[in-house]
Parts: sequence; C-alpha cells; structure tokens
Amino acid sequence: MNEKLTLRQLTLIGSMLFGMFFGAGNLIFPLILGAKAGRNLPAALLGLLITAAGIPLLGVMSIGLSRSEGLLDLSGRVSPRFRSLFTCALYLTIGPLFAIPRCAATSFTIGVSPFVGEGAWLWQFGFSLCFFGAVLYFSLKPSKILDSVGKFLNPAFLLFLGIMLVTALLNPVQSVSSVAPSGDYANSPFFAGFLQGYDTLDALASLAFGIIVIRTIRQLGVTEPGAVAGSTVKAGLVSMALMGLNCLILYMEDVYELEGEPRFGYMRGGYTREQLRQVDDYAHQYGISIVASIQVLGHLEKVLRFPEYASLQDSPSCLLAGEEKTYELIGKMLQTIGRCLRGRMVIVGMDETHGLGEGRYRQKNGVRRPLDIFLEHLQRVHALARENGLEVALYSDMLFSYSSPRRGA
Repeated sequence: MNEKLTLRQLTLIGSMLFGMFFGAGNLIFPLILGAKAGRNLPAALLGLLITAAGIPLLGVMSIGLSRSEGLLDLSGRVSPRFRSLFTCALYLTIGPLFAIPRCAATSFTIGVSPFVGEGAWLWQFGFSLCFFGAVLYFSLKPSKILDSVGKFLNPAFLLFLGIMLVTALLNPVQSVSSVAPSGDYANSPFFAGFLQGYDTLDALASLAFGIIVIRTIRQLGVTEPGAVAGSTVKAGLVSMALMGLNCLILYMEDVYELEGEPRFGYMRGGYTREQLRQVDDYAHQYGISIVASIQVLGHLEKVLRFPEYASLQDSPSCLLAGEEKTYELIGKMLQTIGRCLRGRMVIVGMDETHGLGEGRYRQKNGVRRPLDIFLEHLQRVHALARENGLEVALYSDMLFSYSSPRRGA
C-alpha cells in the first residue's frame, strides 16, 4: 500500500475540499460584508477569514489528527447522549434546515432569475428538482467524489468565479475607500466580519467533511493512521490557500519527536521530524507559513508523569524553572522546530502555569514571586530561541495574572 500521496493527489483532494466548502454562504456573505464594510474592509475581511476559513480547516484537521472515524466517533468522546444530540443537530443545520435550501435558492437567484424574472415559481420549482436531482446523483456515488468535485466541478466553478472577479475588479462601480461603512462595520469591523463568517456554516460542515477527506485518502492507498492524519492536514492546506489564508499555527504541546527523548509525546501520536518537514514543504508551495506552538513551562503533565522527568518537575504540569536540565530539554525543542520549519516564529505557550514556584522550586529556592520566576524563565527561553534563529511569542494570560495587584506584583 502507498503511504504517501503525490502532489497531484493532494492538490485534487484539497480542491475537492474547497469545492465542498464553497457553498451559497461563501458567495453571499462576503458580498454583503464588502458592501457594508466599505473602507473598513481589511479588518472585516480578516475577521471573516478566521471563522469562514481558519476554523473550518481546524475542524477537518481535528478529524484527521484525532484518528476519528467521523463525527459520531469524535463527539462520542464526550458522552453517548451528546454524540446523538450534537450529530443530529449538526446535520439538520448544514442539511435540510438551512444550508441545502440556501444553495438551491442562491443558484436560482443568480443563474436563472435574471432571465425569467421574479415570482416565476414554476421555473424555480423545476430548477430545484433538477438541482437536487444532480445533488442526489453525486451523493449516491461517494467513491467518485474526488473525480466529480475535485477534477471537474470545482475547476469549472473556479474558472467562472475568476471571470466574475476579474470583471468586477476591472470595472468597479466605485473605489472601496469612498464607501462609508454602515451598521456594526462602522465601529467594530473585525468582530462584525468575525460573526459574519459563522453564517457560512463552514465551521459546522468541516466536522462532517473531515471523514470524506479521510475516506478519499484511504481509497488512494494511504492507511497508516499517522500518514492519513498528515495527508489530511496537507489537503486542508490547499483548501486554506484557496480561501485566502497564509499562516497556520500548529499547536503541538508535546506531540512531536525529540532526539534522545523517547518518552516525549509517548503514545500521543506525535509528528516525526520528517512529517513536520513534509507539512512545511507542502505549505510553502502554496504560500502558507507554518508556525509551531509548543509548551516550555506549563501544560506538560503528559511528559512529567514519567520517572525520567521527575527531576524537571515543579508542579504536576510545570517544568522546574531555573534548572539547567530544564533548559537542555527546551533547547532540544527549539532546535527541532528551527530545523524542521522555515518560519522563524515560534509560540512558546507558558499559559496556565498554575502552581509555578510552589513545588520543587520552593524546596530548592525558597519563596519567590511567580512573576519573577516567570520573567526569568522567559529570558532564558528567549535566549535559547535566538541561538536557534527563532523569535518567540507567548500566550499572555499568566503574565497579566502574575502582574495583577492582587498577586502583590
């Protein structure tokens, strides 16, 4: 069996995924946003891209990376009752209650109504029969979905959409800067666009589409769970690039390979260094930068539970700050990221570091303010990152918490 898809196969799967995502909502709501946002379009568009493109990508990836067999399997990890209720609600929402009628109505309004006039209900009825007949035909042939959507329907759609966009850009009615924003787009364009993106329903649909991608990948001969997960991410990157995103933050915690640390990410389905390089190489082809998000202080309870790391434990989930062996381990983390990914930015986490300085650190160094421990540790991490040619960003919750007057900062 083949455990690695070709570039052509991955591009076709990504094209298929984009074709499934780009429904009526993706055509309607960006146009509404553009008309209402006016000169505030950049901020509004950023918000839209997060919820209409970024979150759907994460939904597809969650199915692949969790090794789930679909939405039922993934939601069943909460509880059997939640699985049934959530799955039924999701499919009703993206199906007969909202998304399906919207697709038929939009297609008729754009493609037929200008020629037959408004109120032509008989035309709309006939069109709807033909539309849903075509949908049924393709739905009854799930094994052919890569050919029908990825090879034919989506390329044709992109061609016509491209013609429409080029025509609009070459013959604009007026400049964007001359249009005054209206409604919520006047005062809070980012959040207005952010909420508008949810109306596309792609965030919900991604949980249903994920298993379609996985089954398609398996039909092409990739069966090993890690390889399937990696191929799912790569296919998602193609769709992500087509929808306008250029950066993917890959949150890994401890689920990646470290040389000489066999317990790091043990039994957690971690990325090998080769897989990280493959994902980065593939994303680079489509202009997408991969930013690693790791943990260098808290959120490491899965590693610190092993006896080999007992000497590096402050609290059950926190590394022991100020310990040289701690920085040797962090150095390996940053070295791996620096060697596997092109991007020179790394997110080092350091969030939810509850219990910092209250365990083994206090036994060795006495009582100290968590803020001082946190900042000293951050300086050491920053220096190690610089040694590996990296710049750092971190989640700021604990920095603000430790600086609060209530903590005696």
